Amino acid sequence: MSKNFAGKKALIVGTSSGTGLETARLFASEGARSALNERREEKLYEAAACISGGAMIVPGDVSVSEKADGVASQAIEGLGGLDIVVYAARYCCALSPQGPDCG
Repeated sequence: MSKNFAGKKALIVGTSSGTGLETARLFASEGARSALNERREEKLYEAAACISGGAMIVPGDVSVSEKADGVASQAIEGLGGLDIVVYAARYCCALSPQGPDCG
Protein backbone atom coordinates (compact mmCIF):
# COMPACT_ATOMS: atom_id res chain seq x y z
CA MET A 1 0.00 0.00 0.00
CA SER A 2 1.30 3.45 -0.88
CA LYS A 3 1.57 6.11 1.80
CA ASN A 4 0.15 9.06 -0.19
CA PHE A 5 -0.57 11.03 2.98
CA ALA A 6 2.67 10.18 4.80
CA GLY A 7 3.68 13.06 7.03
CA LYS A 8 0.52 15.05 6.34
CA LYS A 9 -1.45 16.58 9.20
CA ALA A 10 -5.24 16.68 9.02
CA LEU A 11 -8.11 18.15 11.00
CA ILE A 12 -11.25 16.10 10.41
CA VAL A 13 -14.53 17.63 11.61
CA GLY A 14 -17.40 15.24 12.28
CA THR A 15 -15.56 12.03 13.07
CA SER A 16 -18.00 10.15 15.28
CA SER A 17 -19.26 8.01 12.39
CA GLY A 18 -19.80 7.79 8.65
CA THR A 19 -17.69 9.72 6.19
CA GLY A 20 -15.62 11.52 8.83
CA LEU A 21 -14.63 8.35 10.67
CA GLU A 22 -13.84 6.50 7.44
CA THR A 23 -11.76 9.45 6.23
CA ALA A 24 -9.77 9.38 9.48
CA ARG A 25 -9.19 5.64 9.08
CA LEU A 26 -8.07 6.08 5.48
CA PHE A 27 -5.72 8.93 6.30
CA ALA A 28 -4.16 6.91 9.14
CA SER A 29 -3.65 3.92 6.85
CA GLU A 30 -1.95 6.26 4.35
CA GLY A 31 0.44 7.69 6.95
CA ALA A 32 -1.28 10.94 8.01
CA ARG A 33 -1.59 12.21 11.57
CA SER A 34 -5.07 13.47 12.36
CA ALA A 35 -6.91 15.63 14.87
CA LEU A 36 -10.47 14.37 15.26
CA ASN A 37 -13.27 16.82 16.02
CA GLU A 38 -16.80 16.17 17.24
CA ARG A 39 -19.16 18.05 19.54
CA ARG A 40 -19.57 15.07 21.86
CA GLU A 41 -16.29 14.22 23.59
CA GLU A 42 -17.31 10.63 24.46
CA LYS A 43 -17.84 9.94 20.74
CA LEU A 44 -14.32 11.17 20.02
CA TYR A 45 -12.80 8.56 22.31
CA GLU A 46 -14.81 5.86 20.53
CA ALA A 47 -13.68 7.17 17.15
CA ALA A 48 -10.02 7.46 18.18
CA ALA A 49 -10.08 3.84 19.32
CA CYS A 50 -10.90 2.89 15.71
CA ILE A 51 -7.88 4.68 14.25
CA SER A 52 -4.74 2.61 13.83
CA GLY A 53 -1.80 4.50 15.29
CA GLY A 54 -4.09 6.76 17.30
CA ALA A 55 -5.29 10.28 16.71
CA MET A 56 -5.47 13.59 18.52
CA ILE A 57 -8.85 14.42 20.07
CA VAL A 58 -10.14 18.00 19.77
CA PRO A 59 -13.70 18.29 21.11
CA GLY A 60 -15.78 21.35 20.29
CA ASP A 61 -18.80 22.66 18.43
CA VAL A 62 -17.41 24.27 15.26
CA SER A 63 -20.80 25.83 14.50
CA VAL A 64 -19.86 28.42 17.16
CA SER A 65 -17.22 30.80 15.81
CA GLU A 66 -15.19 31.13 19.01
CA LYS A 67 -15.13 27.37 19.51
CA ALA A 68 -14.21 26.76 15.87
CA ASP A 69 -11.18 28.99 16.24
CA GLY A 70 -10.18 27.06 19.36
CA VAL A 71 -10.55 23.70 17.61
CA ALA A 72 -8.38 24.85 14.71
CA SER A 73 -5.76 26.35 17.04
CA GLN A 74 -5.57 23.18 19.15
CA ALA A 75 -5.16 21.03 16.04
CA ILE A 76 -2.44 23.29 14.62
CA GLU A 77 -0.57 23.34 17.92
CA GLY A 78 -0.97 19.62 18.62
CA LEU A 79 0.02 18.46 15.14
CA GLY A 80 2.59 21.16 14.43
CA GLY A 81 0.57 22.63 11.57
CA LEU A 82 -2.17 21.53 9.19
CA ASP A 83 -2.05 20.36 5.60
CA ILE A 84 -5.63 19.14 5.23
CA VAL A 85 -9.02 20.08 6.67
CA VAL A 86 -11.98 17.78 6.05
CA TYR A 87 -15.48 18.91 6.98
CA ALA A 88 -17.73 15.85 7.33
CA ALA A 89 -20.18 17.07 9.98
CA ARG A 90 -23.91 17.47 9.43
CA TYR A 91 -24.17 20.94 10.97
CA CYS A 92 -23.05 24.42 9.94
CA CYS A 93 -19.40 25.29 10.39
CA ALA A 94 -17.79 28.57 11.43
CA LEU A 95 -14.25 27.53 10.40
CA SER A 96 -12.68 30.00 8.01
CA PRO A 97 -10.35 29.12 5.12
CA GLN A 98 -8.02 31.80 6.50
CA GLY A 99 -7.63 29.92 9.77
CA PRO A 100 -8.33 30.81 13.37
CA ASP A 101 -6.81 34.31 13.21
CA CYS A 102 -8.98 35.67 10.41
CA GLY A 103 -10.88 38.03 12.73
